[in-house]
Amino acid sequence: LLGNLNAKIESLVKKGMDGGAAFAKASAELGDVSALADDLSLKKRKEVFEEVYMDIRNYMPVWRVIAYVVFGAAALFGIIIAGIAYFATKGEMSADLSLTSFFGTLIPFFTVAAAGFTFLGLTQETASQYPVSKKRAAWYALAAGLIAFGLTAAPVALFSVSYGVFLPEFPGFLPDFGGGHLAMAGALGVLLSFELPGAGLLAFLVLTEKDRLKPWAQEFRAGVVKREMELWNNSATAARFGLFSGAIWIFAIGLFILLGLITGFQFSWLVFVFAVAIQLVVQGVMSKPGESK
Repeated sequence: LLGNLNAKIESLVKKGMDGGAAFAKASAELGDVSALADDLSLKKRKEVFEEVYMDIRNYMPVWRVIAYVVFGAAALFGIIIAGIAYFATKGEMSADLSLTSFFGTLIPFFTVAAAGFTFLGLTQETASQYPVSKKRAAWYALAAGLIAFGLTAAPVALFSVSYGVFLPEFPGFLPDFGGGHLAMAGALGVLLSFELPGAGLLAFLVLTEKDRLKPWAQEFRAGVVKREMELWNNSATAARFGLFSGAIWIFAIGLFILLGLITGFQFSWLVFVFAVAIQLVVQGVMSKPGESK
């Protein structure tokens, strides 16, 4: 608009019009253009908005699509190969060693796929967010790779030392002397070695991350937060939600104890899952427009 205004003023001045008069005439014509733009139908403005902001294809070049496919194929290939390794050793060795083969085969594929998807996802511009710099995304990918490696390497350490199924007649196998404890210690050691650095690096990156939302998304978020604050600052709404929440969790705890005494506590904890779901439903119902009035 500013470029068009300046061009119109220059054109009028070249035709011999005074600078002030040229500015007034150009401004008046610009005002007419703005009024015309305001008269656009809501449907047309929605189409323009979706074309500019919401079409993800604007941010997905061909090389990125290929990279997603490659990492997805690597993950799928790893799962298939790990499954083959599991069933190939299942009849020949103990179940623990079959699981060791499964997770040991899965390690490189799962680690590479996790790191690759993390890097691609964070460096991709979306309709609502700007991309992370490639250097910072590489650190995110490293954290994801460490976590993925630890999650797949820990079962290898766990199952490689069998729980009392090592038989002396197999060469290299030792009779069990607390192998379960050794296996658990090894698995925890692997988790400590990889999960702790990965989780620490990820936490640092997340806590130091800048707001990457685009202006329109920031305005939308601000509007949502404002509406939620208006809703939950209402004393009556907050009191009703507190009463409902208290009733739900008192009932859940009582049912957990009752089912634990009757059927055992190994499954009674599922009560809390349903309690959380019910509370979310209650919160959603109370968050409907008009509840804060």
